[in-house]
Amino acid sequence: MTDQVFSETVTYTVTCDRYSKFTELAKDPRFSLNMRPPGDHRTLLQLAVANKATEVIIALLDLGTSTTITEDQGRTPLYQAIRGGLEHEFVLRRLMQGGAATITDRARMSAWHVAARIGNCRVLKLLLEVLDPSATSLPNAKRDLPKATGMHAPCNSGFTPLLNAITAGKSDCAMMLAKASITYSDWKEDW
Repeated sequence: MTDQVFSETVTYTVTCDRYSKFTELAKDPRFSLNMRPPGDHRTLLQLAVANKATEVIIALLDLGTSTTITEDQGRTPLYQAIRGGLEHEFVLRRLMQGGAATITDRARMSAWHVAARIGNCRVLKLLLEVLDPSATSLPNAKRDLPKATGMHAPCNSGFTPLLNAITAGKSDCAMMLAKASITYSDWKEDW
């Protein structure tokens, strides 16, 4: 198989979630976790996320693919998964590892902003659980979420995830973010 055909075959297996074939191709010395499909700016992980290829996503993560590599607009695979409506909880949790939730795109929007804007309370709850397990398991516990989580970071338009939820009319998400923010001294900055 030529290098070109190999690259196209890897792309096909990722796009179509062909786990068995993918794991076979991953053993080839020409395979690289950072390879990009011909004429495409995305990594294999980003391509798998775009196609909701959950088995290949898990295989790529098991091989050590970085969750923080961004595409040309600065979006992480996590950002793309949320935006694309990926619902697989185990995959989302894995994509949240390694700081991917705090990385922002060119508009300084993070996974938090996207989940709040589209009204995905389930993803916001997962973000809270992954970044601070006490935030949801102990409802009355004092939360100590660092600002570094991106939960209060404004985008270029000046909107925090909480304001994104409010302006998009996603009251459930807004309430969830407000409750998680209640112990923060900077909570007032959203208002």
